Amino acid sequence: PEPAVLPKNTETETETENEAASPSLEKEEPATVKPPVYAKVKIEPYVFCTECDLAKYHQFKSVPDPVLTTAIMQIISVEGPVSLNVLYARIKELGRVPKMTPAIKNKITALLTEEVQADRLTVDEEGFYSVPLKEIAARERPAKWSCDDVPLSEIGRAAEVILGKQFA
Repeated sequence: PEPAVLPKNTETETETENEAASPSLEKEEPATVKPPVYAKVKIEPYVFCTECDLAKYHQFKSVPDPVLTTAIMQIISVEGPVSLNVLYARIKELGRVPKMTPAIKNKITALLTEEVQADRLTVDEEGFYSVPLKEIAARERPAKWSCDDVPLSEIGRAAEVILGKQFA
């Protein structure tokens, strides 16, 4: 007698053919997202005017207008752009002014106006004084500094520096 022929198992062959026709899918590792690495941003320190002609006088009331004008120019050329409030505070400190009276403020404001009209100083729309053509830099100030005493041009420059470092 001839050996018996078993019917083919079509299910098994179909599975085997399908496995051979399509390679098995490998599980991919999830992509690792690295936290952003920000470059260290270099911001210049705020430089204070430490020497001006006011130091030569023991009493502020004896300071002649030309000397006060020179002192204003010295402060603004080092610290500018500066607000009027910062300028008052710096003159008070450097000139050892016991009290910044309205008369002293008016004298400073009048001298500033003369310097702006003579094109030796510039004043922006916010009221910040600077020497002409001074490059705006982002500066790090002491902790107790009012944001009202930071010009928008400097804030904009700081944003440029920070964003430039992040997207470089």
